[in-house]
Amino acid sequence: MMRLQDNWTMPVNTCHILVIDGEYLIAMDVELILTRALNCEVTICTPYDYESVLGENRFDIALVDTGEAVAKFVVLFETVRVHCAAIVVSTSCEEYSAGVPGVSGYPVVLKPYDEAALIEAIMCAADRNPAGTRSPVRHDTSITHRNGNNSVAGFASRQTVVR
Repeated sequence: MMRLQDNWTMPVNTCHILVIDGEYLIAMDVELILTRALNCEVTICTPYDYESVLGENRFDIALVDTGEAVAKFVVLFETVRVHCAAIVVSTSCEEYSAGVPGVSGYPVVLKPYDEAALIEAIMCAADRNPAGTRSPVRHDTSITHRNGNNSVAGFASRQTVVR
């Protein structure tokens, strides 16, 4: 913690979340939900510019929307997986609620977003690494709910599927 004034402290390192969504207004809504609820920084990009954003920054968690073309999503997903410690998949296709073809073991959140389900999925991703290839979150960062609670208790929703 960095000391600011007598009673004020600020975390030196917060969780960095990347939101990749073709619908920029939805991504902005996600940014607002996450920054209000969690101790985190959010960067937004689209499926068209995500590679340059990944090359310039380091992210702890990525929220990646499947979009309409699953084949393109799998390529995008593999690129993101190399650069981000944990991933949450978002989709508007209910048929993918149990998992996206070619991508298994990651939390899935259905659109339209339920705020509690989105927060739960992000916090679950921070706590686990389904792919087993990288650490779930950098050791020098933390993600906590703005109320100070770092558990997902009370955020359960049927919209989040973790397989």
